Amino acid sequence: MIQALDFNQIRNSEHIQFNNAILHVCEQHNPETLHIKPQYDALKVSNDTMETIFKTARGNVLTQDIITEDEKRDRLIIGFSQAVNAYTNHYITEKVEAAEILAAHINKYGNTIAHLNYVAETATLFDLIDGIENNTDITAAVTILGLDDWITEMKASNTEFNRLYELRAEQEAGKTKLNLRELRIESVNCYRELIKYLQAASIMHPSDIFETVTNEINEFIYKYTNLRH
Repeated sequence: MIQALDFNQIRNSEHIQFNNAILHVCEQHNPETLHIKPQYDALKVSNDTMETIFKTARGNVLTQDIITEDEKRDRLIIGFSQAVNAYTNHYITEKVEAAEILAAHINKYGNTIAHLNYVAETATLFDLIDGIENNTDITAAVTILGLDDWITEMKASNTEFNRLYELRAEQEAGKTKLNLRELRIESVNCYRELIKYLQAASIMHPSDIFETVTNEINEFIYKYTNLRH
C-alpha cells in the first residue's frame, strides 16, 4: 500500500522535486504498462506548469536574499532550541531551571517552526521572541544561560527576512501570474488520482511490477516526510 504524504509540510521546491521523483518512477516502469498513462500525463503537465511559475518567482532579484535569510533564521531557531535542551541536562541547578522555563516557552510553538511556510514562520518567531522580551522570568532565564545575543540575532534575522519578503511582494504586486497555491492544489489532486488508479491497476492486473513501484514511491514519501527530522 502506498503511504500518505502531508503536502502542507513541504515547500514549493520540495513539492516539485517530489512530483519529479514520482514521475520518474512511473516513467522507468512505463505508465502504459502500469495502466496510468492519462494520470501520469496530467500530473506531468501540472508539475511542469508549477515548476515554470516557481522558477519565474525565484527570478526576482530579491528571492535569493530571501532564501538566504530564511535559512539563517532556520539555523538560529533550531540552534537556540537545541542549546536550551542541552542546558536542561546541565550540572548547575540554576541553569537547569532556567532551561526548563525557556523550553516550556518554546514548546508552546511546537518543534517545527523552521518548517513552517514563510509567513507563518515570521509571525511565530516574532511572537516567540516577544514572549521572551516581555516576560521577566523568561528574560532572566535567557540571561542566566547567556543566550541574550542569540535572541538579538534571531530577532534581527527575522526582521530582515520580513523586510525583504514584503519588499518583493510590493514589487510583484499587480503582475499577472498563476497562483502557486492553486497550482499546488491541482498538483496534489493529480498525484492522488494517479495513486488511486495505480492501486486499482495493481488489483485488476496483478504483477510484481506494482510491488516494486509501490516500494519505490514509498521510499520517496518516507524521505519527504522526514526532511527535517
